[in-house]
Amino acid sequence: MASGTVSVNREDSSVSYLDGAVPCRISPFEHLTCDETHFTSTNIQLAHAERLRALLAKDPEAVRTTICLAWGLVLHKYVGQDDVSFAYRSTTSAESVVDVPVIRILFEKSILLGDLISRVRQLGHLGSKCVSSISLMHLCNTAVIFDNSAGSVFKKEVSNPLLLGQEVKQFSLCLEARITSDEQKVVLHYDSNKTSTEQALNIASTVDKLLSEILTRPNVSVADLNYVSDRNIKEIAAWNTRPVEVVDRCIHEVIHDQTLEKPNAEAVCDEHRALSYRDLDQISSRLASYILTLGVGPGMFVPLCFEKEVWNVVCMIAVLKAGAAFVPFNPDAPIAHLRALSLDVAATVILCSQQHAGMLLPVAEHIIPVDGEMIGHLPKSNGAPVDRLAQSSDLAYV
Repeated sequence: MASGTVSVNREDSSVSYLDGAVPCRISPFEHLTCDETHFTSTNIQLAHAERLRALLAKDPEAVRTTICLAWGLVLHKYVGQDDVSFAYRSTTSAESVVDVPVIRILFEKSILLGDLISRVRQLGHLGSKCVSSISLMHLCNTAVIFDNSAGSVFKKEVSNPLLLGQEVKQFSLCLEARITSDEQKVVLHYDSNKTSTEQALNIASTVDKLLSEILTRPNVSVADLNYVSDRNIKEIAAWNTRPVEVVDRCIHEVIHDQTLEKPNAEAVCDEHRALSYRDLDQISSRLASYILTLGVGPGMFVPLCFEKEVWNVVCMIAVLKAGAAFVPFNPDAPIAHLRALSLDVAATVILCSQQHAGMLLPVAEHIIPVDGEMIGHLPKSNGAPVDRLAQSSDLAYV
């Protein structure tokens, strides 16, 4: 299996659309407190339950597609990728635990929700694309369940979702839906050893928000979706109820203090690696010393072009240590737009991920791909602060 993709080794041509799929695994929100899996659940308050009931009477398949799309959009935002996959199950279906139905959605920012609904439906009958449970472990760790049984299966206390019995342990989050003429109910099951109650409630509110967007704004594009729920707005407002204490120091100096206090504590992580405060401080100092040799210094701007990865944070701190300000670049933006931004800030150096280096070559004089191999070739550093080149009043980023 190639790094970063999932190969589906089955003769059944119905799963060819999964070939090359990018793993879609939502990371744990909390550090594991034990090795066991413990599921609990929260009911999702549906703002448009009546719309779902009306849609059910008109087109039952559209209800399942709508809920699957809403979950796909949640993963699109929380995982941070356009290629998302998740397991699918109907409680009355007869699939074995060996072959697991999977839904894969490829998001494009310009596509309208209504068109995306049609595209998801054109994949064929939901849940007809199966992969082995072994392949599934590499592909995804969330699932959507539709309860088609007679009578409600929802209980006040849920120890395990009705997905795959003991196989459910490989899933971190499961969305279970029961939409009938008499009952419109959606429940989020989650592993409380990986997701806190507050985080589960935030995810649940995002599910409802996206269901509302799909049901009421089918002509909006993926790029223009509103993911912010009422709960999110209240939470943001609560964060800002008290003025933040002013700290008259540079950001990288405060981070260096954390290095002295807890050098081995995890500072930043992504899907592939984690860096302690000591690692972050030492690596960013090595990179800062290097970009200083390229002419970076106080009053300058250094664009950064990365996906969600630890090297983006390393570069932010390195630029600050060099006395400059960083400028986040969206790797999905047109190259002409990035070139114009680079000219606006008179950038001579751009730090980026290896995958974006080629497209950025015409944008600035020095295109520096940053990864572990590149850092490994830089001179060692003891983590001591670079000579103070910036003041706390200087720009940090634009």
